[in-house]
Amino acid sequence: MFGFHPANPPITDWRGRHIWVIGASAGIGKAVAHSLQTQGAQLTLSARNLSAVETDEKLSECQCITMDICDTQSIASAIEQVTKPIDVVMIFAGSYQAGALINHSQQAIQQTIATNLTGVINCCHQLLPRLIAQQHGHLVLVGSSAAYLPMPNASVYGASKAGLGYFAQSLYTECRADNIAVSLVSPGFVKTRLTDQNNFSMPSLLSTEEASHALLSGLARGSFDIASRGASP
Repeated sequence: MFGFHPANPPITDWRGRHIWVIGASAGIGKAVAHSLQTQGAQLTLSARNLSAVETDEKLSECQCITMDICDTQSIASAIEQVTKPIDVVMIFAGSYQAGALINHSQQAIQQTIATNLTGVINCCHQLLPRLIAQQHGHLVLVGSSAAYLPMPNASVYGASKAGLGYFAQSLYTECRADNIAVSLVSPGFVKTRLTDQNNFSMPSLLSTEEASHALLSGLARGSFDIASRGASP
């Protein structure tokens, strides 16, 4: 998309970098937090429920801030509690309900869109003044390969991730002048509590550790679009 040169400054050394992982309590977010912890990063971890982080021996010493990405006041409060300069923000918070649209409740539809799209937009909107003021930062947004290959029984989820993909591409162009990098991660099938809902065979199913490795490898290359194999949440 952005030519032959790396879209973003490559990140190959995480030692001493301050990383804010939002959605760190499970799935790829937790796996990435584990990996960054072993590589010497300073971590701030957020989720709606932090019990799985606070009881994790490897992560229990990290700064933990409760945050609901669907609540703008919760986002603002969390940002205020992060006092150190932020080198990278990774947003893994996500919602997925398997099944045909006709079987979705209005609440499920709204929750999916709010978590996967509008919540991420609101979070970036509130973070940007902070990152611009410090004149550096990197936003890592987590989409899905489902955005590129529409599938039945994932209409709301896929639409939310397709919207996030457009947002990330546009935000990348907006932020370059302020030295803010943006990356879009588009995982395929990854073994998580969300994909445990699926009642079909998932080709090229990755573990969260494999997905974490693919993400960090993409950042080491300076990529904007980071994808692993597969085509669904």
